[in-house]
Amino acid sequence: MSVLYNLRIRKLVNNTLCPVCKREEETVSHIVRDCSFTRQVSRELGCSSSTCNRETNWNFWLASVFEHLTEEECTKRTILLWAIWHNRNKMYHEGCKAQVHEAVGFINAYYAEIVHKSEVLKSRNEICNKTLQPPRGDRIKINFDAVFNNSQHKSVSGIIARNNDGKVMASCTYLGVNMADPTTTEARSCLQAVNMAEELGFQEVDVEGDVLTVI
Repeated sequence: MSVLYNLRIRKLVNNTLCPVCKREEETVSHIVRDCSFTRQVSRELGCSSSTCNRETNWNFWLASVFEHLTEEECTKRTILLWAIWHNRNKMYHEGCKAQVHEAVGFINAYYAEIVHKSEVLKSRNEICNKTLQPPRGDRIKINFDAVFNNSQHKSVSGIIARNNDGKVMASCTYLGVNMADPTTTEARSCLQAVNMAEELGFQEVDVEGDVLTVI
């Protein structure tokens, strides 16, 4: 057992070549900057940077690279580094090496997803800020929202009523069962908000939600 263990250790120690390009010694600077695979992916993404007069400390090199990038370029460069390291681990542990076009496609798709989610979040924040404006005069503003569990067809609605000073006049939650879809859930929440206003005797109300579809 000890002989086999020693052989395995010796094999690991002696095998210092980069598992991706198998040409140069594997170091952090090689993986993130000098490996031929990294350089090809970087060129395809338009993220390539000059390796002339290389900074011997890869940390300083990376910091200098990010210092001159835009926010978009920084995001892509970060995804690139993560994808390169993930590919290295897949190659080392499973013997699976991604093609350059596969890595580029993954990075572009991941970046596009980040941009999309950022736009959705920004849109929701704008709607939320607009929704939370206080009502005019003696009116009562009632805000409603709901979450929908698709697997269980259940929902939970939250309703809150405020006056023009921002003081909470009433609030409640409702559990919904056998709900068909998110749109039905939001519509039911709206109806519950109206019913609550009627039960409490509010005379003039504004009812608002953050749903993007028309109820």
